[in-house]
Amino acid sequence: MAGSVDSYSTPVRIALPLPATDVVASGGESCALLNDGRRACWGGGPEIEFGFEIESAPRFQRLVPARPTNCGVTRGQELVCGGFNHFGVLGFPWENLGQFEAELPHRAVPLPGRVEQAAVAGDLGCAVAGAEQKLWCWGNGWGCNGPKPVTLPTPAKVSALTAGGARVCLLTADGDVYQFTDLPVPESSLPPTCFDAEAVRPLAKIAEGATQVSCFADQFSGCSMCSGCIVDRQQRVLCWNDPGRYRVVTLDDNMSYPAHAEAEPPKSLVVPTLVKGLTHTKRIAAGNGFYCSVTESGLLRCWGRNSYGQLGRGNTSDEEAAPAEPAWPL
Repeated sequence: MAGSVDSYSTPVRIALPLPATDVVASGGESCALLNDGRRACWGGGPEIEFGFEIESAPRFQRLVPARPTNCGVTRGQELVCGGFNHFGVLGFPWENLGQFEAELPHRAVPLPGRVEQAAVAGDLGCAVAGAEQKLWCWGNGWGCNGPKPVTLPTPAKVSALTAGGARVCLLTADGDVYQFTDLPVPESSLPPTCFDAEAVRPLAKIAEGATQVSCFADQFSGCSMCSGCIVDRQQRVLCWNDPGRYRVVTLDDNMSYPAHAEAEPPKSLVVPTLVKGLTHTKRIAAGNGFYCSVTESGLLRCWGRNSYGQLGRGNTSDEEAAPAEPAWPL
């Protein structure tokens, strides 16, 4: 039926063996953290498509969303990652340049001390760790030999790290928001190369006076900033959406990222712009051109693209929608 949403877009209850305290989705796999510290995962292949694969030993305190890796913070405050180490995204040296890559078992990322924050997305990982709570990053753009310390232009400490799709964003204690923009991608005809921090400067300041941030980008999407939102000190929501390829995005530090551009996009698309009608926002989440907000009273509102029924309106549409409650009851 035209305009309807297929059954796979309808929320269903997952019958876990124990109550869940956390859940993440990455690529074709989803994992829930059970209240005893074990992970229960499903999807990712036909062998566990219709059932669970539950770890035998309790390990994690919280899960870290990552694609295409699996990471979590243990009860001892270590960051543990496993999966494919492309560009050193697991935090371990990437030694098989241009070769077939095997999936690696979970092991601790070599960080200096307890991990307070962690985010992994695309080919990049970052964490706030150690007694001084410094920022460390690894992967494409920062070298593929493990975590390196990252110095921000301001001395404020990182209060939050967040990731969505192939983007990592961070928020400082002063309310400044930084985003890791488009990272270098090797030419397909050449063996994969690991770019060091000296070769690129992928970190850019995009907002001030924020209390929350959420960002998202598809891998190899061609956009520099992609989608994101902040919540400011007045609990208002401001969002941005980089339209993608063939544009130029000029960032606050005067760096420009040309992509065969004919003209610079309208400023409202790449600078956080106030979303009208949203107040007293408690949580914010940005997807691929769509966004959701939860208010202090528990009201959920979503807006933006709805081509896959992601706004919960009970239909699909190519037209961007304004903030409204989902059609299904909560």
